[in-house]
Amino acid sequence: MTFIQKVDLDTFKETHQRRMQQDRIKQRIFYDRKNNYAFYQRFSSDQIREARLIRMKDKWAFLLLPSGEEVSFNEGIYKFELTPDYPLTFGKRTGTPGYAKISALPLGYSLTRQFIDLLYQQGSISNVYMDIQESQMAILLKDTSFHDVPAEMAHFLESKLEEGKITIHQNQIKIESSETILSIAVSNEIKDKIKEMADQQDTSMQEIASRIIDEYFSK
Repeated sequence: MTFIQKVDLDTFKETHQRRMQQDRIKQRIFYDRKNNYAFYQRFSSDQIREARLIRMKDKWAFLLLPSGEEVSFNEGIYKFELTPDYPLTFGKRTGTPGYAKISALPLGYSLTRQFIDLLYQQGSISNVYMDIQESQMAILLKDTSFHDVPAEMAHFLESKLEEGKITIHQNQIKIESSETILSIAVSNEIKDKIKEMADQQDTSMQEIASRIIDEYFSK
């Protein structure tokens, strides 16, 4: 008999619908799915070797490198003819539990920019959150594997890992959360409710069940 009761599920549903909405708002701060843009995505042109997409007063703008000059989005697109150096993949949120957290990444550091490029090109943005501060950022991501990773970057990420674990093998790394999957038995009624909530929140049944259990034990 499971300890997950219907009253727990109903309480969780009301609380976490608000939380999921807040999470989605946070995600939208660092990406624009409609236009295929994301924070610190690399742009360039014949005139500008490297530019980074940034947020300036709640609007997209560009940071030109290495000068550090900030220009408006329209100026970057029309005056400097900036275009993205790679497309973005949004994908669907995976069902693996938890997030790994990489903290205190300096925005002015080249390895931070290189990792963001790697993340955008090999990862899925739907499985990423970013906490962006004035001069640094933290990245939370679902279990993700990367290839063609320079050794310097691998060790840099290892030093910045706050939660989860990182496995380095030659030029490949795997970043994982510290959570594991637990199999439990529930009634069909509860299973159907969990499935409904997962569909509504565009996530997995495993993630919904994990959050219910976490909340139960944190009471």
